Amino acid sequence: MLEPSKYVKGHETVPQDLLIKPKICVLGIPKSGKSDLCQALSQKTGVVHLQFENMIEDFIKRESSFGHRLVEMMKAKGREIDDLFLI
Repeated sequence: MLEPSKYVKGHETVPQDLLIKPKICVLGIPKSGKSDLCQALSQKTGVVHLQFENMIEDFIKRESSFGHRLVEMMKAKGREIDDLFLI
């Protein structure tokens, strides 16, 4: 793990022989450059860049029970969704 880039650059995203699976979480205030940083990390290391907004839209489009609950919650509270519900 002294050279993590050799495990991800040009290889599968998460090598199966590692006991510790690397994960990255980027947090910050709106418009602070989080998306740009995540895109750069994704390009350099091959990690997957997930965005909650896109994931929520996909759940709603799938017509799943979770998607229906999200729609109902968004109708009741506007676009606010409880953090615990998402987790």
